[in-house]
Amino acid sequence: MLFVALYAFALAASSFFVAWAGDRDEKIAIALYGVASIVSAWVVTPLTVRFHSVEGSVMTVDVALLVPFLLIVVQSTRNWPLWCTAFQVVTVVANSVVLSPASRHAYAATLYLLSYGVLAAIVAGAINSRRRRLQGRFLFLRRQRAEDSQDGAAGSKG
Repeated sequence: MLFVALYAFALAASSFFVAWAGDRDEKIAIALYGVASIVSAWVVTPLTVRFHSVEGSVMTVDVALLVPFLLIVVQSTRNWPLWCTAFQVVTVVANSVVLSPASRHAYAATLYLLSYGVLAAIVAGAINSRRRRLQGRFLFLRRQRAEDSQDGAAGSKG
């Protein structure tokens, strides 16, 4: 239960940060990931039988999430969607690893860790978006000041 609460907090904090600092792609990705997390929690099997066979409903949600992530990768010029999609691809592949009885705990740990990887990739994209926007503002202000000082220098000479 602690892992679920920790993940819910990480998802909520990431969502709020991305809503504040992210661009359109980050906001779309975190919204899709949040919805997928909620749907996965809703369709997952009870804990007593979880990780004993392939979670078909959860795998369906993971594959359905992979498609829009791939679309974001195709149209984006930035790096974070590649990482986000790579984590999601490994998640989809890990869903079939549970077929080996020796790998149940590894399967569970992998899914938990990959969830944080996707969140980290989206948050990193939002951080970079905010940084680029702020740099753009500062460059605009510097250019404007330079133009103002040139206009002032030209006006004082004339």
